[in-house]
Amino acid sequence: MNRFLLAGVLVLGLLIAPAVIAVGEAQPRYGGTFVTAIPYEEIIGLDPLRLTIWNGSSVGVIIQIHEGAVKWNTTTLEIEPALAESWQLSEDARIYTLHVRKGAKFHNGREVVAQDFKYSFERMMDPELGGLSTYLFSGVVGVDEYVAGTADEISGIVVVSASELRVTLKQIDVSFLHNLCEPGAVIVPQEEVDAIGLDAFNRDPVGAGPFKFGSWIGNEITLEAFDGYWGGRPYLDTIKLAWRPEPGAREAAFDAGELDGLAADPTSYARWKEDPVVSQHMIEGPELWTRHIGFNTEWGPFRLKKVRQAFNYAIDKVTMVESYLHGKAYPATGVFPPVMDAYDPELKGYGYDPEKAKELLAEAGYPDGFTVDIVGDPTSPDWGIPAVVAVMPYLEAVGIHVNPIPTEYGAMVEQVMRGDFEGWVDAFGGVVSSLNYINGFHSSNIGTSNWARYSNPAVDALLDLAGRTTDDDTRIAYLRAAELLIVEDAPIWFDNYNKAVYVYQPWVHGVQPCAVDITYQDYELVWVDDTSPRAGG
Repeated sequence: MNRFLLAGVLVLGLLIAPAVIAVGEAQPRYGGTFVTAIPYEEIIGLDPLRLTIWNGSSVGVIIQIHEGAVKWNTTTLEIEPALAESWQLSEDARIYTLHVRKGAKFHNGREVVAQDFKYSFERMMDPELGGLSTYLFSGVVGVDEYVAGTADEISGIVVVSASELRVTLKQIDVSFLHNLCEPGAVIVPQEEVDAIGLDAFNRDPVGAGPFKFGSWIGNEITLEAFDGYWGGRPYLDTIKLAWRPEPGAREAAFDAGELDGLAADPTSYARWKEDPVVSQHMIEGPELWTRHIGFNTEWGPFRLKKVRQAFNYAIDKVTMVESYLHGKAYPATGVFPPVMDAYDPELKGYGYDPEKAKELLAEAGYPDGFTVDIVGDPTSPDWGIPAVVAVMPYLEAVGIHVNPIPTEYGAMVEQVMRGDFEGWVDAFGGVVSSLNYINGFHSSNIGTSNWARYSNPAVDALLDLAGRTTDDDTRIAYLRAAELLIVEDAPIWFDNYNKAVYVYQPWVHGVQPCAVDITYQDYELVWVDDTSPRAGG
């Protein structure tokens, strides 16, 4: 809609005063520094081997340093060429041929070749290295033998020439190209990893992205423009990304002009959207994140579906969005946010019905309720312990007594993946493939992405069918059917889908909405004009 409005304004301007349009257009300039704050967990490293898409702070830095074979367009969510300039899929939809982009270089100046693709993919799957995104390549022929140590390489990843790589899958997997967009699939130079070792590479990486690593001092990372980037030198000279977990500190820093842009939290959003200046430099839109409170379906009361359903009925999520989140979210009905192709507008989900919640608890054998410990990040008001505290009065009213357990995010992830928990609070998402988005409910992922330890053979079968179906409409039908079963089983409380909001200073240009995560900006397209206090030059 914005594009249509802009087109109308331009046409009217051309009819009335074309000279004014020409003079008033802002022209991109090179130079300057962009400073922003990272609102999530502390940055834990910059080596994709040791991260998953859930490590939002680290991923936000990694995607500026590293580049994959392909990537998502931040605004359209379509898959675009990156270090692979093109690709072909075989008639049986099992063999991908990737063509390496000519002239693409690593930050050390060496040209990227097909062997770098093979090395990076096999590196993630090497069991001795403990890669955390092994699901990305688990469907490739020869992976099982490689992981078991009976083969020295993954036979399904073949270097045809310096500019061509062939990847053969065990079976059709419609999400494979989406997998290659994820941070765990970026391409790294083996010589740099071998030269300094894994620990050092985690803090001083070399990639092929638009920005190269500069420094990491305390909680601030500085990135520098890479002149040899295949997509052209970024406009900015440097980016400074500082971890600032306190929303009030971030808000104050932006108001003081110390930050050039940042993602707004609900409280600041409520104020800034009424501000006559800031509101004119604000973008917002739906994001691929589903906030929730999750249940260990192997623990006590949560083993029972009626208890999990009661938890969902107990909370007035519409009021929570309007009051607690100040309208900065959309009430969730199921797994998929509205921007996904598998989103089902007919799915109603759970409404607010405390009497129904009490009735279900009684039927499940808990007429007096029960007590549950819920672990979560202590800093985030949106998807951490503060959100749990906010809904506790609703739960207490039906007899569910909650002990919120503030836990550092990384420690919480390890605890939940071990199954040593009763409940947790978080948000999942950040991926464009609807199949990948919902696969965290497949029983084969218990111990990894299936934190709820949820198992339903019917759901597994539907997700398996969806993964082998190349027809989009049929695949979406399978996914929606699986979602319906998941909502019925209620392995989580479906809270809300995030409305992403990004504010930026008047001197900043090129900021875009990004449904994957609003903080994952295409900084190579961002620039600052000469009114910026950090304009440089």
